[in-house]
Amino acid sequence: MFYKLIIAGSFLLVFSGLVFCQPDYGKMDANGDGKIVKVEYIDGMKRTTFEKLDKNSDKEITWDEWTQMDNSPDAQKNFQSMDLDNDQKVTYSEFSNSMD
Repeated sequence: MFYKLIIAGSFLLVFSGLVFCQPDYGKMDANGDGKIVKVEYIDGMKRTTFEKLDKNSDKEITWDEWTQMDNSPDAQKNFQSMDLDNDQKVTYSEFSNSMD
């Protein structure tokens, strides 16, 4: 992987940018048992980050949306490594799988 996902409270450090996230903890409880276990928390933070990057809420991160967060020299390489089907868009599935 070319980056690490670091979760600290309600912050995610993704690539070289800090993305501030305020997750909906109610949505994180995937099985509805009233508890948020580690896997639910991590998935919830991934979803929150994806939604923050997806500026127009069309369920895809475009290159233009990506460069609003990642303006590093490796931005294109980072984006392409997540865009598994090379359609110039990153879906939540592609985004999530790239962090595993």
